[in-house]
Amino acid sequence: MIAYLKGKISEIGENHVVLLSQGGVGYKVLISSKSMFYEEIVKKPDCEIEIFTSQYFRENDSGLVGFKTSSERNFYELLITVSGVGPKIASAILGRIPYRDLASMIMNDDISGIVTVPGIGKKTAERMILELRDKVLDRGDIKPSTKKSYSKQESDDVMYLSMALSKLGFTNNEIKEMLKVGEGLISEGLDIEQVLRKILQSKSS
Repeated sequence: MIAYLKGKISEIGENHVVLLSQGGVGYKVLISSKSMFYEEIVKKPDCEIEIFTSQYFRENDSGLVGFKTSSERNFYELLITVSGVGPKIASAILGRIPYRDLASMIMNDDISGIVTVPGIGKKTAERMILELRDKVLDRGDIKPSTKKSYSKQESDDVMYLSMALSKLGFTNNEIKEMLKVGEGLISEGLDIEQVLRKILQSKSS
């Protein structure tokens, strides 16, 4: 099993990179293009990087999935134990939701937060919570975040705000920073249009 790679990026594609090891071997590694790690790689393509990997084997497919930290990889390996969640779906989930936030959603039965990931429905979210809650508790290397839990309406507003900012062309890193402000404004009771307007005004000032 290949669990770790170090080298330079020789190719960047949609949802994958090719890492050239010191021995001259090129490894294709799946990394969600929505993840902050992917954005970091795109910004510094010539730097030597470390990738923590998980190798998967399927009847007609095999490959490597890459992560910035071993803890994120470990959480991914928990995700793929859930019925109906394969390597590519698990990678897409962690590309959208930081693993510590996802751990908190699982612990808090936050179905509305989990289904913000495209392609993840209510039944899959319920299975994740049912099958992973105890496993997350048992893992000492996976610490749920202390991020505030939101009501369904607040979660819907945060999801809408994230989608609106994405459509306006902001990067994942920019959206993450703006959501920190937006979540506070939503908690104060402002409607989504007011929140979006205030964020854009502060961004342009």
